[in-house]
Amino acid sequence: MAETSMSSMRRAMDMGEKLGLKNAELAKFIDENEPKFAAEIEREKRRMEREAKKEAEDRQLQMHMKKMEIDSQKQARELEMQREIEEKRLTHELEMKKLEVESIRMDDSKNESTGLERVSNKHIPKLPVFDEKTDEMDSYLQRFEWIAKNYQWDKAEWSFHLSQYLKGKATETYTRMAAENRKDYDQVKEALLKRYNFTEEGYRKRFRKSKAEPDEAPQQFLVRLSTYIDKWVELSNCKDLKELNLREQFIAACPTDLAVHLKEMKFDSCDELAEAADRYLTAHGRKMSFMRKTTPNETTITGHSYNKKGHIAN
Repeated sequence: MAETSMSSMRRAMDMGEKLGLKNAELAKFIDENEPKFAAEIEREKRRMEREAKKEAEDRQLQMHMKKMEIDSQKQARELEMQREIEEKRLTHELEMKKLEVESIRMDDSKNESTGLERVSNKHIPKLPVFDEKTDEMDSYLQRFEWIAKNYQWDKAEWSFHLSQYLKGKATETYTRMAAENRKDYDQVKEALLKRYNFTEEGYRKRFRKSKAEPDEAPQQFLVRLSTYIDKWVELSNCKDLKELNLREQFIAACPTDLAVHLKEMKFDSCDELAEAADRYLTAHGRKMSFMRKTTPNETTITGHSYNKKGHIAN
C-alpha cells in the first residue's frame, strides 16, 4: 500500500509540474489528485496480476494437454506392440500345429516300409472332411468304414486314411493319442466317439430326446431312433430291451447320489446292479425304500432328509 501511495503521489507531482504549478498550488493539486492516481495504479496492478495468473493457468493447461498427448501416444504404441506380439504368437501356434500334424502323419507311417507304397498304389476316393457343425461322428465313421471295406483297405491303414479327413476337436483328439494307439483304428474310433459323447449315456439321451429334423421323413426318423437304441443296447452290455429298461428305471428311482454312483459302473446283469446298490446303501447306513417329498428341494429316505444333490440335509 505504501508503495502504491508513493507511486500515486509521484505521478500527481509530475503531472502538476508539467502544468506549471508550484508551491501551494502544486501541493493542493497533489492532495486533490493523488487518490485518483492511487486507484488507477491499484487497478493496473490487479489487471497485471490477473493476466499473470491467466498466463500461468494457460501454461499449466498446455503442459497437461501435452502430457495427455504423450500418454495417449505411448498407450497406442503399447497396444500396437501387444497386437503384433499376439499375431506372432497365433501365427507361431498355427505353424507348430501344422508341423505337429505333419509329424504325426509321418510317424504313423514310419517303420512301415511298404505302407506308403500300398497307399499310393490304391485308388483313394475323395471323401468330405469331417465338419462337426453338420456331421455326427458316429454316422461319419460308419460311412468311412463302409468305404474302407468296399475299397478293401487293409485295416492297419484305416487310421492313417481317417486322419486326413479330420479337423477341429477331432484332430485334437487324434493328435493327443499315443503314437502306437493312433495306429489302431478301433482305439481311434473309441476316442472320437467319446469326444463327441457317442457313449452309452449319450445314445440313451439321444434316443429319449430326439425329435424329427426338418425335412426328415417318418421312415428316416424311425431308422435314426433304431440306430440310437441299438447302440445304446450294444454299449450297455444288456441282454435285451427288458433288462435295459429295468436298469434305467431302477437307477431313475434311486437317490441322486446312488444313481450317480451306479452310472459310473458297468454291469453284466440287473442282479449285479442291485448288488452294487445294496453295497452302497449298506456302506452309508441306509436302505432302499419309497421316497416321499418333504419340501420342494428335499426327499426323505428311511428317516433321513436328502437335498436334490443326494446329500443329507442339515
